[in-house]
Amino acid sequence: MNLDNNLSVLKSKNEQLHNELIGVANHNSSYQLIETKNKQLTVKLIYNDGLTEKEQLIHSKYNPIQEAEKFANAYVSNKKSYILYGFGLGYHVEALLNAIDVNSILYVIDLDIQLFKIALLARDFTKILSDDRLNLLVSSNEKKVANDIKRILDEDAEFITYTPSVNTIPSKFSYFKFILEDWKMQQTVTDKWTGMLHENSLLNKEVDCPNAGVLFGSYQDVPMVLVSAGPSLNKNKHLLKFLKGKFLIFAVGSALKPLLKSGVKPDYFCIIDPKPSIYKQIEGYESLDIPLIFLDTASSSTVLKYQGPKYKVYNKAKNHVEEQYIIHTGGSVATAVLDLGIKFGCNPIIFTGQDLAYTNNEHHADGKMYNPNANEKIKELPNMRRIEGQNGEVLNTTLGLLSFKYWIENKIKANPSISFYNATEGGAIIEGAKHSTLLQTIEQIYINNIEQCMQKIQRADSVIILLGIGLGFELTHILQHSPNSNIIIIEPVKDNIKIAIEFNQQIEKLISNKNITFLANKDIREIEKKIKEFIDIKNKNNIHLIRSISIDENYNNTLNEIEKTINKNIKEIDMHLNTTETLSELISNNIMQNLPEFKASKHDLNILLGAYKDKPAIIVSAGPSLEKNIQELKNYRDNAVIIAGPRTVKPLIENGITPHILCNMDPKDSMYELVKDYSISDIPLVTLMQGNHKLVAAHQGQKVFVFDEYLEPIKELINGDKPISINFGGSVATFSLSVAAIMECNPIIFIGQDLAYISDKKHAFGNSNIETPKDAILAKDINGEDVLTREDWLYFKKNIEGHISKASNIKFINATEAGLYIEGADHLSLKDTIQNYCKVEFYPEIILKNIFIDENIKDDKQIQIKQILIKVQKVKKHIKENHDLAEDIYKYIKHTKCLNIDKVLKKMDNNDKHIENEPVVNALIHYPIQLDYMHITLSYSAKSQETPEQEQIRIARKNIAIYKAKLKAIEYVESALQQLK
Repeated sequence: MNLDNNLSVLKSKNEQLHNELIGVANHNSSYQLIETKNKQLTVKLIYNDGLTEKEQLIHSKYNPIQEAEKFANAYVSNKKSYILYGFGLGYHVEALLNAIDVNSILYVIDLDIQLFKIALLARDFTKILSDDRLNLLVSSNEKKVANDIKRILDEDAEFITYTPSVNTIPSKFSYFKFILEDWKMQQTVTDKWTGMLHENSLLNKEVDCPNAGVLFGSYQDVPMVLVSAGPSLNKNKHLLKFLKGKFLIFAVGSALKPLLKSGVKPDYFCIIDPKPSIYKQIEGYESLDIPLIFLDTASSSTVLKYQGPKYKVYNKAKNHVEEQYIIHTGGSVATAVLDLGIKFGCNPIIFTGQDLAYTNNEHHADGKMYNPNANEKIKELPNMRRIEGQNGEVLNTTLGLLSFKYWIENKIKANPSISFYNATEGGAIIEGAKHSTLLQTIEQIYINNIEQCMQKIQRADSVIILLGIGLGFELTHILQHSPNSNIIIIEPVKDNIKIAIEFNQQIEKLISNKNITFLANKDIREIEKKIKEFIDIKNKNNIHLIRSISIDENYNNTLNEIEKTINKNIKEIDMHLNTTETLSELISNNIMQNLPEFKASKHDLNILLGAYKDKPAIIVSAGPSLEKNIQELKNYRDNAVIIAGPRTVKPLIENGITPHILCNMDPKDSMYELVKDYSISDIPLVTLMQGNHKLVAAHQGQKVFVFDEYLEPIKELINGDKPISINFGGSVATFSLSVAAIMECNPIIFIGQDLAYISDKKHAFGNSNIETPKDAILAKDINGEDVLTREDWLYFKKNIEGHISKASNIKFINATEAGLYIEGADHLSLKDTIQNYCKVEFYPEIILKNIFIDENIKDDKQIQIKQILIKVQKVKKHIKENHDLAEDIYKYIKHTKCLNIDKVLKKMDNNDKHIENEPVVNALIHYPIQLDYMHITLSYSAKSQETPEQEQIRIARKNIAIYKAKLKAIEYVESALQQLK
């Protein structure tokens, strides 16, 4: 009867609730109606709190009505509305409706729709259900109830929780239950400490220190360890000393002493507690140099006593505080530190000592902080909550600690871009955080730091540059992934290697690996020099710079300089590659065409050795500034050796100045075009063997040939002398510099060596207003001003400076009067240079003529082209045979051909010996094969994680490609020699 009457009234007021109730059973064995002493009804509810089964009486077993009236009287005030959680059997709802004002509203919330159905069955509620002041928000739909609460929430509302109903909220609604309990607790705490908070805020306002907001964003992507003082901190606090300077260590105030006693100095520590007793956390450590971050309402006496650096922080907007500098404290110092870490930009964030429970029934890592005589063990109290621990155990906790746990979990959920690790090694599970030991966490963070880089490493012969040794985890992972790679470890702080070895003794063994180069506390120039040794054409695209997560922002400049060094060397290799791509055929042709010219002249650089000892030489380049001072040379031709390149012949001759020596290393026909119209037959030509053959053939004067290391056997064969090795440097000017040094000139003077765009020109007497390339680079000129230049000009500059640094006995003068500053050279005007260093006439051209007249040409070492051709044809036969055998081996590996592999390999070795024993032939094929060799080197490098079978196939294919390239090159040389013959 009660149920039907109640449902009838309810339908007219709340049809949705009525409909939901129709599907709910009238009885449930977990709900037992019991008659009380005064013949009323109560309910005994059997429920599970998520860990154990419990019983709860919803109302008094003696007098539920009297109990309800006391409950109502405790909460009635002048509020416009009341929000009550828990309907039960309705006694307290009736009492509240009787007590509140006729214009007030009572909202009743309940997730236990089963108990509500039983209440409607047990008692007559037609009167209160008809009362317009009653609004029922009863449903088993947690989301709907939560939305209803948000809708009705008002600052003027009195929020009331009926404890038995809250206690029995089903475990699946545990978070909702926590919110209700926490709300009530926060209200109580706020009311209790309002006066103290206000007083602290006023006193701390007088503390002169910056807002912690100035630190926000200062630790972008720096790992942070949030150190709380939970009992599990004792398990791993000893490891934190190894993280100093590598991770940001941010401690709560209660963890300060335990850390310092373990030799760990945190980077920051924080207090937010308003009570004076918080002073115990810093007592005896008031003069540390560790920054304290304190909440403006924190204990003012404690803040005043601390003499170290301080930062203030606020959790509420105030007139003098910028909105972006507000933090969310979350109710505890650990949650406040978490929000600070997020605002600092830290990533990942690691929790340690964050038990959030009484692990082993202990309270703190240093349990006797506040009372030296206290028992460290916590007694289990009735109001304690029980939660599951990380290891599956049941732990005691409190509503407050549970509140912090949920707050942290919500913060984690709100920051998906940050990785969170719970390395507490005990205590409660923190949802959303990865759980592991502190050691495992540290290792994982180091590995995560380089994992993306390691995935890009596909070749086994890569060069890996690791900036910072860290704790050795990154190095270990690199060696596991790429055991055959060359690894360069650059550690700016020498003591860090000792720390790494103390942490992991295996590090000492690892860094002695033959593939590892360790550079500790080295000057950036030493580092650049060492890196350059490892960068070549083979691995230029396989150089990987990895920054250890432990390297802080102070070493950004070092990192940038290393990156510049790598990029500079790669660009130099690319320049060489591009030159080879463009000019390899032309160079090869020049060598073959110049062969008979050298055979006829027999002159190499030996003839000029010491020719102008301690005489000044002027190297004339074609930079725009040559127009300024070229006339200065006119009256001093007998006072200095004037060395020109093809591009400066025209301006010199047209200004009445004939150079003494013409130098060329450029293979292009344009060099011939530049000089063909000028009479320079009396000038010796000093040319690279690969210099333009048209210029060589057309020149009527003396010819001096310069051989690089690859062509030396040809030179020895034809005139018998050991060739002089010089640095060509990439430009005619650097080549001329090397020639001047061989002649022992001193000083060596540069003019027209701008190496920059001056007045929108590249060359003297050239077109002005040329368009500056988009990839032009800024560099410093002779006056310290910025000027535009190019990558190749910077390379020539570097080469000149390298030559200067090695020739301490020679004075170098840059008399260009503009352009790039050349380190190591004096920078003077040409006029002053001539007046100071070119005073004496010594008639350079007469010296040259005497040198060539006295030269005794030895004919007994002449050799005919046809004899070289015979050697070439013999070598060709061996190359062809090895090419065919290499193809047989490939088929053998692929299981398509039977082969006596030992016999084949022996035959190939024998052929290789015959090939190697002909140095002249190998010299002749060096340049024709160079381009193909580069492509082979880049295409057939060892791959990371390559299987033995894949390695065999790759090597076999590489051998076929090598012999094919050699065959192509020797056939070209053979054809060229036949034409020359």
